[in-house]
This record gives sequence, C-alpha cells and structure tokens, in this order.
Amino acid sequence: MPNLQPEINKWEPRNALDGGEDGLSYYRTILSEARGYLMISGVIFLEIGEGQAEEVSVIAMQNGFCNISVIKDYAGIERIVSARAL
Repeated sequence: MPNLQPEINKWEPRNALDGGEDGLSYYRTILSEARGYLMISGVIFLEIGEGQAEEVSVIAMQNGFCNISVIKDYAGIERIVSARAL
C-alpha cells in the first residue's frame, strides 16, 4: 500500500485498495453475492488490477457465472472482467 502511486494512494479509499492477502477478497465477496442482485442473464463488470484477470475469471466461474470475458484498456492491459449470471 505505501508503494502505490501518490495520485492513487492519496485519493482512493483505503478499503478500495486493500484486497486482502492475495488482493482478491473483494472479488470473492462481490461475486458470491452478485447473483442475488442481478436478473437472470444479467451481466456484472469488474475493474481489476493488472495480472488479476485469470484469477477473477475463475472466481466468477466458481460462483456460477458464464460467458466470462476480459476487456483490455487502451494500454493493452486486461482491465475489466465481465460475467453473465445464469
């Protein structure tokens, strides 16, 4: 956390930046509860950190999502995971 860029560390809420020991705890929580908020075939979009696409995709699959895809940002970095509720 202390090594984050100042423009991130200074303005983003601490709980938005600290994802637990492996950086994925919020994705586990969100994806385990999201289907209760989505309509059948609803889609969730998650902004992810660099290098997290595969792990977040697996978490989505484990929570019953399908049609999982990854969207890259303009720099070519995997930045968004989208998943459809069954």
